[in-house]
Amino acid sequence: MGATFSHPKNRWAITAEVTNMLNEKVFDNFSVQRPGRAFYITIRTFIN
Repeated sequence: MGATFSHPKNRWAITAEVTNMLNEKVFDNFSVQRPGRAFYITIRTFIN
């Protein structure tokens, strides 16, 4: 789950994302356990 905020007059954006928010055991297609809960914050600037 994630969300992005872009300021309409400036050249930047902030993104926040959470993976596996409930910290459940998650497996991929090969039955390998995936990492637990993680939080990510990204700040981007746009250069013209």
